[in-house]
Amino acid sequence: MFDNGAGDSSCPAQEVQVEHLGNDEYRTEIGGACINISLGTYFKDQSEHIHIWHGSHHHHFRRKVHRVLLDDDTTQWKPTSGPVSHELGAVVAPMAGLVVKVLVNNGMKVEEGQPI
Repeated sequence: MFDNGAGDSSCPAQEVQVEHLGNDEYRTEIGGACINISLGTYFKDQSEHIHIWHGSHHHHFRRKVHRVLLDDDTTQWKPTSGPVSHELGAVVAPMAGLVVKVLVNNGMKVEEGQPI
């Protein structure tokens, strides 16, 4: 049964089968219906954000999570103040972000200004 978080489990259980197609692409089968989806997740403001796309539809879910910070300085992220070198071909951005969908495949040639 599905629990909607309010203690109500009145929705019948559904068996869901999921096949990973590669990258963030999945094929789901629910009640005999097959749906291809794209999935993206990230953490922000002590919440896990989950984005699901199928066709032109987009769904966003968020749930609170509690992360434990360790006292071990070697495991914590530390900003750098000096220049950072990146390997040839690395994609960098001036601010932190999350790639939630890639529009090209590995090895494809792209032109300047083309969305990727």
